[in-house]
Amino acid sequence: MGPDQIQQAVYGSIVGAGESIIEGTVVALLPVLWFLVIAVHLARPYILNVVTKFSLRLGADLWWLVYAGARDLLIVVTFVLSIQFLFVDPFIAGAWPITGGLAAVCALAVLVIKLIWDADDNPRAFYAVSVLLALGAALYLIPTFIGVQATDFGNINGFTSLFISNQHPVLAAGMAYASIILCGILGFVAVGYVLFFHATVVPDLPEEKAEAATRA
Repeated sequence: MGPDQIQQAVYGSIVGAGESIIEGTVVALLPVLWFLVIAVHLARPYILNVVTKFSLRLGADLWWLVYAGARDLLIVVTFVLSIQFLFVDPFIAGAWPITGGLAAVCALAVLVIKLIWDADDNPRAFYAVSVLLALGAALYLIPTFIGVQATDFGNINGFTSLFISNQHPVLAAGMAYASIILCGILGFVAVGYVLFFHATVVPDLPEEKAEAATRA
């Protein structure tokens, strides 16, 4: 084996190990993020109760902005990290939760709903967001704990393998492609809403409002 082959082999090993570490870290981190997403979403009544106790409107507004920003940021981070389940080759090769891609679709659907409607003021939108978050958490946490984390129990390996992607590569590939298609549809909906709705709604500038008030 020549020096070039040795260098290429070492480089390939380092890159492969780095990819495995990153992918494994993401798979292990996402359960924590899904728990945080659900916990912060369910904390909404408590936050609203605290807001009513502020004597200053500024304090109440800041408290609500911090909560809403942290809540939505957690959903964004969860979806971004879940994008790795949309790559078919590593998905069918790794021991990942088989419905991880569908959980990513649920997170993206929540973001699209929040883009189009105000989920804090619209009861139907809030109900849809709640259902999608619960569904996404179930689609990720159940196969993670029952499948990926339970592989050491030999007496139930036949059952736990049902929830692991590399144990059923054909089914896992089908779920990955279905998740890609659903994410693409949701992405087109979001882009279309931003381009065709917001492009036709131009907010009034302060100068225009002042001029209109003067004419009146």
